[in-house]
This record gives sequence, C-alpha cells and structure tokens, in this order.
Amino acid sequence: MRSRDPFGWAEDIAALAAASPPSLLAAAVDLPALDHLALLDRLTAHGFPMVAAVFIALGAVARLEDADAAAISEARWLDRLDAEPEVRRLQVAQRLERATPKAALSVWTRLGQRPGAALGRARCLVALGCVAEAMDELRHTDLDRLVPADALFAATLAVGAGDSGLAGAILDTIPPRPQGVPVEAVLQVAEIIGPESLARARRRFAASAA
Repeated sequence: MRSRDPFGWAEDIAALAAASPPSLLAAAVDLPALDHLALLDRLTAHGFPMVAAVFIALGAVARLEDADAAAISEARWLDRLDAEPEVRRLQVAQRLERATPKAALSVWTRLGQRPGAALGRARCLVALGCVAEAMDELRHTDLDRLVPADALFAATLAVGAGDSGLAGAILDTIPPRPQGVPVEAVLQVAEIIGPESLARARRRFAASAA
C-alpha cells in the first residue's frame, strides 16, 4: 500500500484499523521510525488517545538517525503533550524513564519546576550517564519532602558524586519504617556513605523494631 500511495497510505491504514488500533500498532513495531510516526499521526486523527500516541511516538523518535529530523519530530509530539492535563504528562514522563530516558528527560524538562520534575530529570540524567548534571537537578529538589524510594535514589546519587555530607542528610530523612524500600538497601547506602551514617541508620531502625 505504501508503494502504491506514498502520501496517503498512512491515512488509509489508520482508517481501516480505527476500530482496533492496538492490533495495527503491534504490527507496526518493525516499521521504519518515520513510517511508524506517520501512522501514529493519522491514528490520532481517528480518535486514538493522544497520551498513548505521544508515549509510543517518543520511543519511535529515539530511533531516528537524523538528529535534525528527530529534534523536529520530538518537539512536535511534545507540543501535543503540552495540551494534555499535567497528571497525564507526569504519567508519560514516568513511563518513559525506563524505556527511553532521553525522551523522558525531554518531557520532564517541559514540566519545568513542577513537583517531582527536577528529581525526574535527575533520574533520567543518571540513566544517561550525566551524573554532574543530575546533581545540579538534585539541588533544585525539596529533599525534605521525598518519599523513601526517592530519598534512597537521591542519597545514592549524592554519595556517588562524592558529596557524602548531602547523602547522609538525605538518608536521614528516611523514616524508621520506610514504605516501599527494604531496610537492607538503606543500610547498604549508609555503609557506603560512612560509619556515622551507618550508625545513625542502625539506631533508627533498631528503635522502630523494639
């Protein structure tokens, strides 16, 4: 179909598959990135949810070899995401972190100084090997209000970057009975930070177990 109609093929297929877009998308995974993006564009015109389309599209953008084309396409899809409610934008950023941290970083960047955005950027930067830049984002985070899992990440980042004082201070914010974080993991990071941090963590957890 594409060879017969190089301009209208995506519209024709999207119209045919409008009743079951997941089936089309599953079959489209192996298409070249540009073709995949064209299909997604037309599917949204036929009612496919924009948030789901953006999530898939940003993954496809990451496969583009032309940096200029990738930048233009990413900006276009991010503009579409900007029109969605903030909670959905946050969900896209979080879901992208494991699959495509570079794309997730772009979403978190557009979220600016909203709660959790700086920490989200830090996680993406760590995944991309940019520890110094991640530390810059950490300094824009309200470290006293982190949930235990985020505090453990932040402390690990800080000690890895050589700031044991900051790492220890962050780790001290983890409560005696942390939700969603194994105590053993906290103690392991405390041991890396140093003997004083480890002693404080042990006392805190021992008191909660008494």
